Amino acid sequence: MNIGFVVSGALTALGAVLLWRYWPQSRLTRIAGVLFVLTGLGRVIVGFGPEDVNITMHMIGALAQSPSSVAVLLSAIAIRDTSPALARTGMALGALGLVGAVLALGGQASITAFHLGVGPGLTERLSSHPIQVWLVVIGTAVMASAFKASRRSEIPATA
Repeated sequence: MNIGFVVSGALTALGAVLLWRYWPQSRLTRIAGVLFVLTGLGRVIVGFGPEDVNITMHMIGALAQSPSSVAVLLSAIAIRDTSPALARTGMALGALGLVGAVLALGGQASITAFHLGVGPGLTERLSSHPIQVWLVVIGTAVMASAFKASRRSEIPATA
């Protein structure tokens, strides 16, 4: 599982960097990009500091992942004029992640009701997984757009 966190975090940071040029250049996307990379690095730290081995390192990594939903929301807001359906998906994922973050943080404060009766694992995943889904959705949209553009360039011009 810890190796999975390290790989997932590294791919999150790398994905954010590789997708950078496809975002509209704005203050929102610059902030979102930094938060995406921070989230990835936080996940790597969590992987290198399992909770049962190094709780301090684990909590630092978990805290660094906290702004992931804000990154999703900011990037979704940045594309709402050019890709409204995609933006709505991002806003829904960001909102879901924020709910998960509130529940997970409440659970960390020993308020067991915040775990919804299923323990902290679900609320932590609810907090951290929407960014992964969002980056896959955005990556797929970028690839589909590039594929369409390449197909158009292959069509011979008619006289």
